[in-house]
Amino acid sequence: MATPFQSILESKLVQFTIGPEKKEFLVHNYAWTYSGSYTDPQPVIFADSSLIDASTTEDGNVGKSATATAGAGKSATIALEEDAESLVSFIRRPYCQQCHPTFPSNRRPKCEKCLNPSKKRQMVTEFISSSSYPCPSHSPPPRQNTKYDENYAPVFLSHARLYVMADKYDVPKLGKLALHKLWETLKIFTPYPSRLGDIVSLIAYAFNSFSESAEGDKMCTMLVHYSGCIYENLTAYDGFKTLVEDCPLFTHGLMKKIDERLS
Repeated sequence: MATPFQSILESKLVQFTIGPEKKEFLVHNYAWTYSGSYTDPQPVIFADSSLIDASTTEDGNVGKSATATAGAGKSATIALEEDAESLVSFIRRPYCQQCHPTFPSNRRPKCEKCLNPSKKRQMVTEFISSSSYPCPSHSPPPRQNTKYDENYAPVFLSHARLYVMADKYDVPKLGKLALHKLWETLKIFTPYPSRLGDIVSLIAYAFNSFSESAEGDKMCTMLVHYSGCIYENLTAYDGFKTLVEDCPLFTHGLMKKIDERLS
């Protein structure tokens, strides 16, 4: 599990300018730095053009607290959610030379910090393009979660329970449909930090449902693969440690996936 300092260092950097000279600063989502004595509040302009009314020091550093302002001066508390993206969004990022060295150097400059490790990209590509979860009938695409406070646990568990029921009563077509729907949802699901519990509860249900036979089950195999794609996110969630301790078969499979990414 990530320490508080790791959470700060690994969180998204937000770029903004401050003051009449428009000095540029970077700050982690999880931390506001400050020094010196506070002066009158000045407007802070973030990269997304939203206005922030923040206390600043004489040398231009941002104070520890800030309030958002918009339009005629309405204010609200800033809620900084850690950067998160779905697997589909991740795979659509442009390649860089370091990640994909077959590209000519004149097309893709080398990243200062590579954000798309080739092993992760390969694993994500294998997941979203897998042919292991075909749809036996027409199925409308799932709706993507666009807000961090959307509870997706019921969505995941409804698909998983249908799959378990289909397996129990030997209804293969229903099982394939439920598995396909779950796979389609996972591909576009944005694993916000506040929603990682939805994933953990899904994994716990799946592995507890199949117990010793989980290692060869398609749904459990899918969840291990998905977890390997986003394990950096999962390790930042407190409840993930309990899952690892309670589901040894899941842990064993995940370790194999992590080894693939690190090898």
